[in-house]
Amino acid sequence: MCLHTSNGRGIFMEGISMNNPTSIKPLNCSEQLDALCGHGMTINDRSMAQLCLQHANYHRLSEYWWIFADADRNFRAGTAFEDVLAVYNFDRKLRTLVFDAIGIIEVSFRTSFAYCLAIKHGHDAHLQQGLSHNPHRWKTNYDNLCSK
Repeated sequence: MCLHTSNGRGIFMEGISMNNPTSIKPLNCSEQLDALCGHGMTINDRSMAQLCLQHANYHRLSEYWWIFADADRNFRAGTAFEDVLAVYNFDRKLRTLVFDAIGIIEVSFRTSFAYCLAIKHGHDAHLQQGLSHNPHRWKTNYDNLCSK
């Protein structure tokens, strides 16, 4: 059976009754792998796959294996758990690189902004309510910060 999520994708689980969601039987890692195999996925290293499920989570990994599934939610021939894990690891590494770059850009932007503001309006420009596009909001935010 396949439980459909809000995004239209499915989660393979046993004993599902849509009328009674409390009847969903949780699957242990071995049963989760059996379900994946039942839909055509190859598991080359079962102990490694179980370890991945224990640490990365079945539902988290499920977002990566749908690219390997057909319209009937069966995996295309030759789909291996390791393929899914490779996509997951690529995404994880890419996300880390992107967030690292965003952090550097953010600090650079804030530094440039603060420098320009200070050069044009003085070292206390951040305290000048008249420089705000919305002085009332500035005052509210300032008061909130000062009260902490």
